[in-house]
Formats: sequence, C-alpha cells, structure tokens
Amino acid sequence: MLQPRTLSRCWTVLVIACLAVIARAEHFDITLTVEGDGKKAEAYSDDSPPPEGLHSRPVFHAKSGELLTLQFLMDYVNPHDLDKQVTVRFFVAPEKQAGQKEVPSPDETAIVQGSFVMDFKPKSRLGLTQKFRVDRAGVYLLRLESVNSHSDHQHFSAIDLVIE
Repeated sequence: MLQPRTLSRCWTVLVIACLAVIARAEHFDITLTVEGDGKKAEAYSDDSPPPEGLHSRPVFHAKSGELLTLQFLMDYVNPHDLDKQVTVRFFVAPEKQAGQKEVPSPDETAIVQGSFVMDFKPKSRLGLTQKFRVDRAGVYLLRLESVNSHSDHQHFSAIDLVIE
C-alpha cells in the first residue's frame, strides 16, 4: 500500500502531466491529400517545432507532367478562443530528398503556392482543391502550414512528391 505522502506525489505528477498535455492542445485538425492517375496519399496534422514535425511524411509517386489534385481541410478545433489574423499557406517546392528535415523556402522555389489570412473562431473550417502539374522530375514537398497562429507551436501537414 502506498504511503499518503507517496500517493500525494503521484497525484501531483499526474496533474502536472495532464496540464502539460492541455497546454499543448491542438488548435487545428488538418487533412491534406494529393491524387493523380488513380493513386492517393493523405497526411494529417503535425506540429512544428521541430520544422519537419513529429511524424514521417507519406510519399506520393507521379509522372512528370501528370495532372495532380491537392486538397486540404483545416478545422479550427480550439473550442474556446478566437485566433485572429492567422496566415495559412500551402506550397509545392523542390527538396533534395524525400523526408529531409529542412523545409524549403516557398518564397524562393515554389512551383505552386497560395495563402490565406483569416480569423479562426471555434468550429471554423478552411478548405481548398487545386489542380497542378510538375513538369520536372525530382523530389518535391507539398506542405500546408499555419505561419503565425498565436500558439507555442505551428501546425502543418506535408507529403513528399517523387516525380519521375
């Protein structure tokens, strides 16, 4: 049987752990997909830092010049707060290899990109469907990300594209 003092310490540790989880609660639920030639890859919410996130990225293979469709849904799942003037951007940019940790700068190299600035209130949803082609063989990063959400971390979803 645990001594009262030991039991008290266990409860304190448990409460601190729960508070840490609550403090790091997610604000966005993201689904990102890319489709082409009857194939599909799907990725979900991840956090930055670290810039490459906590989960490995799916890899999607396609042929050069093939028509691809990217789609995302981004739900604001924070039930209490308004998050004002959040920038959400998406891009396809070349990278050196699939799964690399460094995130390429979309401003310099993106072949597809777009952004939105909006106020997210509880249960807000942002979505997009866009068709595009990649004309050069190589490895590319498809990424959707929050840039300045008012949180201790940013949210994103990403897929590596291998174009042959």
